Amino acid sequence: MRKRKEITLKDIDGVKHTYKIERYPATVGMEIIVKLPISGLPKLGDFEELKGVRDTVFSYIYNDKDMALETKALIDNHVPDGETALKLMKESLEFNYSFFQQGILSSFLTKLAGRVPSAVQKILTDLYTQSSAKSKPHSKN
Repeated sequence: MRKRKEITLKDIDGVKHTYKIERYPATVGMEIIVKLPISGLPKLGDFEELKGVRDTVFSYIYNDKDMALETKALIDNHVPDGETALKLMKESLEFNYSFFQQGILSSFLTKLAGRVPSAVQKILTDLYTQSSAKSKPHSKN
């Protein structure tokens, strides 16, 4: 059995929940760390990559009865809300990667958040330009 750590988190209503997080096998850990940045910023409407990473991470998280949360149904039944789910993922990543413990993730996300508004503005401008092409007749409404 791989190393585990028990954690207790409060959900958005303040109710405490206990989980166990487990170390990933080496190859799984490599796969998660490679896919995480790509899946965290999926193209508009493409959530499939992130779901794959989520499912892999949660397969190494256990509820208080020692049941792996390895399916969407198990996650939904044993994790009360999305905020708690994100906290669980954060705890699992910090337990499995030392550089997440040292604040590098926070620094990365801060830099990323600074770039998002300009990227969104460019996408919206491009979409507006495409949707208001002059070759279309204007509506009389």
